[in-house]
Amino acid sequence: MMICFLLIQMLFISKINSVQMMKAVGDEKWTQNVVEQLSPQAEEYASDVLHNDVEPIIQNVMSQNGLPGTFKFNNIDFGIIPPKLLNVKTHKKQEGNETTIIIDGELNYDGNCDLRVSLLGISSGVKDLRLFSRGRIVLKPTSKKALPFFVGGAQFYLLETPIISFDLDGIAAVCDWPLIREKVRKELYESINKKIVYPNRITIPLSNNVDPMKYRAFTPIGMVAVKLLSAHNLPKKGGIRSLVGQGSPDTYAEICLGAYKYKTDVKKNSQNPNWERDGYWHEFLLELFEGHRLNIRLFDEDTFSRDEFLGEVFIDLQNEFVSQGAENGQEIKLKKNLKFNENRRSQYVIQGTITVAMRWLPLGGSNVDYTGPTELILSLFVHSCTNLVVGGNYDTTVNSYLEIKESNGPYPYKSETKEDEQHPNFEYGKIFQFSRDWKKHYVDINVMDVSGFLFGGIRLTLKELASNPIKKRIKPLNMKNSAMTITLSAYVKTL
Repeated sequence: MMICFLLIQMLFISKINSVQMMKAVGDEKWTQNVVEQLSPQAEEYASDVLHNDVEPIIQNVMSQNGLPGTFKFNNIDFGIIPPKLLNVKTHKKQEGNETTIIIDGELNYDGNCDLRVSLLGISSGVKDLRLFSRGRIVLKPTSKKALPFFVGGAQFYLLETPIISFDLDGIAAVCDWPLIREKVRKELYESINKKIVYPNRITIPLSNNVDPMKYRAFTPIGMVAVKLLSAHNLPKKGGIRSLVGQGSPDTYAEICLGAYKYKTDVKKNSQNPNWERDGYWHEFLLELFEGHRLNIRLFDEDTFSRDEFLGEVFIDLQNEFVSQGAENGQEIKLKKNLKFNENRRSQYVIQGTITVAMRWLPLGGSNVDYTGPTELILSLFVHSCTNLVVGGNYDTTVNSYLEIKESNGPYPYKSETKEDEQHPNFEYGKIFQFSRDWKKHYVDINVMDVSGFLFGGIRLTLKELASNPIKKRIKPLNMKNSAMTITLSAYVKTL
């Protein structure tokens, strides 16, 4: 969260055009100077996060474990050592006449903070607070009309789940703090992933003269498909299991990119597990090659205790596909050594390798031999609705939200509620993925009131969108009341 504050503020305090910004941001001395200047404001923002986000998470975990949920921060002081913003890189993406500027950076905090907390009636201090995160800010689109900063809006997201470590003095004597800490960390990571880890993001409008879809919408250019094939030479187990012929791990993998996470099947009692016969491709939509890393983690499943970490690999997608000349759908295979992670405890000595197959599938490409689950994506963006009326009564307060259901989906997606607005600006975008039978599918968009009243809805068929995309079009929402309308954009693209 703090890296978002710092990078967004760079734009405001600089008051420079896009070309000048790319040059300035590439200078680490300049960016570190900005970080140091903004540290007081960043501390204020971080203090709000600790009180409003972290406190409730810890209180909830304490309550779930039969302990009084009385945790609170009494004093917050991040010290005089500022965070460091390292390895700042800029990219530029051209789409027709519009330019997108991408700024990547690594935020590292390992300072002399003084955070005082109270827990179970004991005053304690947070020690060894460390934070590392890789973040990205996207400025789009640049335009002379997009005053005052010549850019429509800014998106911010973390490229990967941040690494956060901390401890508390004096708490271990009254509760199982290691257990509580792990549960707190898990819930904290889940909360962060849902809010700001790719593909999730924070969006900030910077101009009223630009269509919000241009800077709010998720706009993938293609998809990375990953198939885990096998692992080799994993460590043996000791203890009782080795005496009964079960001395090898029960292995599964987590395949992650940003907040995307897939879990493979468990392969029982093998040092050389094989997933190739499963034949399953795991898919990740990307807006840009640069900066993204695939993370594959192996674990030994344990029924009676926590699963043991067996090692991990990070794969730089751009480096691998470009170096092998496989940017147009060709399959590549990689063999990587499993690595230790100091932030994950394990009873094993990390050893062995994994083999993985990958394909980069650009949208609109010729990927006819691809056998994965997706063949087409639908990009939907609802701009606004007008003249919403509950039951014909114009005096009734309107609190509306969108409910979007795909014909092959398990449950509807819901937007945030727009309170007390007859003409709500939803600015809500969603991407849907469909398989080879996509021509028979559709998406229903309903506009609802929190009271349960249905204002109206429309159905978009994929077959129709394939030949007639919708570009910011006003459509009637309710045939009985033509004044109620919805404005939306929608198009489909095949792999």
